[in-house]
Amino acid sequence: MKTLILRSITLILFFFASCGSSNSTTSDLFEIELKDNKSEFRQNDNISISIKNLKNTPIENISYTLNDKPITLKNNSFILDMPDLGAKTLKAVLDYDGKKGEIIKEIRVLAQNAPEIYTYEIINEFPHDKEAFTQGLEFYQDTLYESTGKKGASSLRKIDFTTGKILKQINLEESYFGEGITILNDKIYMLTWQSGLGFIYDTKTFEKVDSFKYGKSQEGWGLANDGEKLFKSDGSEKIWFLNPETLVEEGHIETVTNKSIFNKTNELEY
Repeated sequence: MKTLILRSITLILFFFASCGSSNSTTSDLFEIELKDNKSEFRQNDNISISIKNLKNTPIENISYTLNDKPITLKNNSFILDMPDLGAKTLKAVLDYDGKKGEIIKEIRVLAQNAPEIYTYEIINEFPHDKEAFTQGLEFYQDTLYESTGKKGASSLRKIDFTTGKILKQINLEESYFGEGITILNDKIYMLTWQSGLGFIYDTKTFEKVDSFKYGKSQEGWGLANDGEKLFKSDGSEKIWFLNPETLVEEGHIETVTNKSIFNKTNELEY
């Protein structure tokens, strides 16, 4: 009986080993090869691309996409022209040996030119509450609005910036760490840091009229708007686009220079 059991186990192990050896995936057979074996490029670079055939498997056809958009090759290369920068997914779809499969390669698209460096000149100074842990500042109809942070000390304020006098203030519950604000159509949108929750207030009454939950964004850091949509930073490399009516995250861009993808983006101004 013992011998029979051992032989059965041996046969089962052999069966699984045989199946594994004949069931190679597409990524076991092929790799995407890029110019100089790099994975980081700049906008408008000319990139040569090819497939490394690891086991000399016959290939009938190859097509490429970058972030799901088809790539047109000329002499086995393409111009890297993206509407936005950051992390991208390069995909090759192959017809081979009567099968169809795909392989991917992650790349990073950096800016073509270095960012312009701005400077400033102090032209005036105004008093401000030294105890306020400022997180967001925004002028709206010539009035300064400010959000402050720290759990147990977070607030939303309306301020006479010429004197520093607080005209109106509401305090957040102690469990919330206040973050960035922006104002659009008489509504104050305010983030909290790690609670995954934001609040909406009426600019005149400071009454809280609604709240909203974050989607894919990690945390609440900075807010701004362009008169139509909201921009939200979450402490990563991403700046999210929010619909001001639904507060749904409708996409994002990444903060990128000519040398790196920059994370920990904080306060935003537009």
